[in-house]
Amino acid sequence: MKLEGTTGCRQGGFTLLETLVALAVVALLALLIGEATGFGIDSVRRLSARAEVSGIEAGMHSDMRRLLARTLPVPDPERPALRFQGDGRLVRFVAPGPRGIQDHALEIDASGSLVLSRRGVEAKRYDVGGSDAGFSYYGGSPAIWSEAWRDRTHLPELIRLSGPGMAPFVVRLRVEGGR
Repeated sequence: MKLEGTTGCRQGGFTLLETLVALAVVALLALLIGEATGFGIDSVRRLSARAEVSGIEAGMHSDMRRLLARTLPVPDPERPALRFQGDGRLVRFVAPGPRGIQDHALEIDASGSLVLSRRGVEAKRYDVGGSDAGFSYYGGSPAIWSEAWRDRTHLPELIRLSGPGMAPFVVRLRVEGGR
């Protein structure tokens, strides 16, 4: 017997349970996409910061290499020695500049910045990762690394800048250790 007004077919549409499951799946996908996007944005920020630091470091290396590689063994007119001084915090030397042969200095100040100066006037400043950074020198007889350059008659062969959080940077002086 068949009742009037009822049919054996179900009407079209979604049940409340199916709708809730679909909403939960959409929310889960939105959460995963949001996390992935946040991770991607953080990665881009870290990469940009690293690229900026690398660019600054490359500029510092270029400036140091350009200046130190052109160091000249200029005699000091006041005493029988070269106009070159080097210790762990300061390198003073003579090299060509925009206005001929000039006195230059590379100094690591108390704040941990490398200061490039020409004729006593600051030209550039670079952060080198703290006040523990320092210079060392290679050369002499026998050739060894030392924290200060004491030979007043010859230039060092190599000068190294190193510090915490940075790879050591070594520059070869073009003049081969002597006058």
